[in-house]
Amino acid sequence: DTETTRIHGEVSLVHSRVAQHAACWEEKLKAYEGAFQDALVTMRTQDLRAQADEGRRLKSAVGSLARGIVGVAQVCGILPKSPTEAADADADLMLDWELCGRPLQRRIEESWARLSPTGATLVELARS
Repeated sequence: DTETTRIHGEVSLVHSRVAQHAACWEEKLKAYEGAFQDALVTMRTQDLRAQADEGRRLKSAVGSLARGIVGVAQVCGILPKSPTEAADADADLMLDWELCGRPLQRRIEESWARLSPTGATLVELARS
């Protein structure tokens, strides 16, 4: 009977210590989960910012190309000269033209077809 009481006391002590350790580990787990979630949010935010930055860079590059192509087409007489059209050409304008069914490529092709009904290149026309 004393032996049973002693074993019961030891089991209770072990149970108490296990419960304390479990509570401690549960707190640590919650702290690690919070830190992990914070890190994940930070990583996603950084990724979104990087994508937004890349989007701005690409938009700027497309705008620069659009201004250059419109400018060359105007200098060559393929597109009408407009004091603002080449300066205003940007990615948004190119997208607007694309969505309305008159993309830059089609505008150039239509203008060139009027200038060179035979389909000659600019160099061929210059030589003749």
